[in-house]
Amino acid sequence: MHGATILALGRYGGEREIEQITDRGTAAERGALFWRWVMGFNATFESIHRWAWWFAVLVTLTGGIGILLTGTVVDNWYLWAQEHHYAPDAMNYDPSGAISGATGQ
Repeated sequence: MHGATILALGRYGGEREIEQITDRGTAAERGALFWRWVMGFNATFESIHRWAWWFAVLVTLTGGIGILLTGTVVDNWYLWAQEHHYAPDAMNYDPSGAISGATGQ
């Protein structure tokens, strides 16, 4: 979405994002209006890049935690999910996605 917006605003100077953050009537403002009107997403060039930076930081952090836990704390994620009721029990599993009653039928 970022690349498409910048390419669409190229004839208005959309690739010069840093210069346009504070200017009114620029490609940055046109892009912000597009996302506000079409997608209902109200953000400026500065705020969306700040949000994306935090997203990138937190994704790597949570991914690292998952890698650290695998093999050290949790040996088998499927069994862990069954114990915490995130995955169905093997005896009550139905391939259609429905969980049958307590009798296993």
